[in-house]
Amino acid sequence: MADSEQKTIEQLLLLDPTLNKNTSFVCQATIVDYDLTRGWWYKSCPYCHKNVKNTYGTFRCFEHGPLEKMPEPWFKMNFIVEDATNQFNFLVIGRIAEKLLGISCHSLVIEEGYDDSSVLPPHLQKLVGSTKKFQVRFGNQNNEFANIDFVVHGIIEEEASVDPKLSSIVPRTPTTNTGKQVIDAATPIPVTTLESHIRQIESVATNKGVKRTLFVENEPSKARSKHDEGSQPLSTNSARISAEFSNLVVPKVEPKDKTPISALRSKSQTKKIKDSIGDVHSQKK
Repeated sequence: MADSEQKTIEQLLLLDPTLNKNTSFVCQATIVDYDLTRGWWYKSCPYCHKNVKNTYGTFRCFEHGPLEKMPEPWFKMNFIVEDATNQFNFLVIGRIAEKLLGISCHSLVIEEGYDDSSVLPPHLQKLVGSTKKFQVRFGNQNNEFANIDFVVHGIIEEEASVDPKLSSIVPRTPTTNTGKQVIDAATPIPVTTLESHIRQIESVATNKGVKRTLFVENEPSKARSKHDEGSQPLSTNSARISAEFSNLVVPKVEPKDKTPISALRSKSQTKKIKDSIGDVHSQKK
């Protein structure tokens, strides 16, 4: 492709086929129609894909003789192309046509039933109006396509253009979230058990110098909790915590200046006795 020189259709027509027999050229042109004088496919030899002839019901290849297999349908599309300078025919044969159409000739003719070479199937019609870069060379004037001057041996695909503004953008490295936990939809929220809450409360109480025990747990329940730790689901822990709250011991605190009820009762009786003795003395006087 690097040695292929780009030419217009007019420039190609001015070239000498004998001097440029093995030279490849690039020509950008638009497909405007098909030349169906010889159809768009032919019956070919399955070994060399050359044209075969039907002789008394037997297909014969010029190179391989009588065929033991059925002939294979093979593309032979004669494009009518034009550019700003002129209009001419480009012949596209076999694999190049399959690559351009995206389907084999066998599929169109045998499987889909488009066996009439003079009628264009939809796959071929969709190419009309499209512009391509064709790699062409002069055909062999001694073969069955002697009237065709240029044979396409390649199609140059246009590369997707890249916006220079987008190419100059340098991706930024995401900043590190030091000391932070980023939680998104894909990050599961950590489950905090009730035991961890209780341990936090006990830790805070110890740090503040509180000496009394807020939660008292008897020995059987301790043994049971250790045995069931890690084996019981979270739903059973709530029932065990409720039982612990039911055993909560709240120390009884009484004010220092409070007088016991029994003492108040004895003082009241002593006062009544004194009052009665005083009444007796006053009556005697």
